[in-house]
Amino acid sequence: MEKWTGAAGICVNDRNEMLMVREEIAGGGSAWTVPAGGVEPPETVEQCAVREMAEETGYLARVLEKLRVKSGEYEHLGIAYEVHYFLMEAIGGQAELQDPDNLVREIGWKPLQEVKSLPLVYPEDRKYLASRLEKGFKLNSV
Repeated sequence: MEKWTGAAGICVNDRNEMLMVREEIAGGGSAWTVPAGGVEPPETVEQCAVREMAEETGYLARVLEKLRVKSGEYEHLGIAYEVHYFLMEAIGGQAELQDPDNLVREIGWKPLQEVKSLPLVYPEDRKYLASRLEKGFKLNSV
């Protein structure tokens, strides 16, 4: 089975809103997710998270902390996946659609109530993303 490795960035601002992107999804329509994508060798998962944040949102960000790793299999595709999630801080740039994959349709800072109800690309992430907003901009060690 082929293995795919990716990274995702969770960025929360001082108004306790999460930076998210609305992407086209298979079968038509769109849904929201945090900026994420596949590792491009020789980059690390941290470098991938920083690059994807910049590519998908226009924001320059730095990694603050590794949060979790989500893994599983898409048996019908013969692919095992592993996605590394990072808490990130925006340190520059501005919202700008510039996704090289041409999937991102909108960039937005979303409050907790919206994250709880938005259509998500990965619905299994909803509980975790909401819990991160409930914590606010806090590192796990605090």
